[in-house]
Amino acid sequence: MRRFGATAIVPLLLETTLAGFLFGCERPQRVGPPPAESSQAKPEPPPSATGPSVPSAHPPRIYVHLTPRTDEPDLPDYVRVLARFRPDEPPDVRIEITSPTRLVVRTRNVRKLWIDRDRLPMETGQSLVLQLDGQGIEWTAGSTVREFERSINGDWTGTPPEPPQP
Repeated sequence: MRRFGATAIVPLLLETTLAGFLFGCERPQRVGPPPAESSQAKPEPPPSATGPSVPSAHPPRIYVHLTPRTDEPDLPDYVRVLARFRPDEPPDVRIEITSPTRLVVRTRNVRKLWIDRDRLPMETGQSLVLQLDGQGIEWTAGSTVREFERSINGDWTGTPPEPPQP
C-alpha cells in the first residue's frame, strides 16, 4: 500500500483552495445608476386608466433635496448669536445661571455672541463671573462690553462697543 507523502498533499490543498477562490466568489455588484438605455428601445405605453396596474420593470427614482439646517436656537431675549464659524450649520447655546453672580454659557459653532447685561435675571449691579465654554471672564459692573468673540483657537474676548459716529 502506498501512502501519500507531504509532497502530494500540499499541492492538492493548494489546488482545492485556489479552485474555491476562483469559482466560489460572486461577481461584484454594480453600484450607481443603471446603465443608459439605448436610443432604439421602445418607450413603454402609458398605463390605461381602466386596466389593472402592472408594476414597472424599473422602480421609480426618488430625488431628495436636502437643505442645510440654519434654525437659530431658542434663546432668552438677553442672548443672541451674531456670527457662526460654519454658516450652513446651526449654532448650539446652553445657558445656566449657577449662582446670583455666575453665568455659564456653553456654545458650539458660535463665533460671536451678544449678551445684554441689563436684561440678565441676575444681580447686575456688581461684577459677574461669566464662564464661556469653560473660560472664566470677570464681567465688571461698569463694563460696556456686550459682544464676545471667539477666536479660531477657542479663546473668548470681549469686544468693546464702537464709538458713536460724529
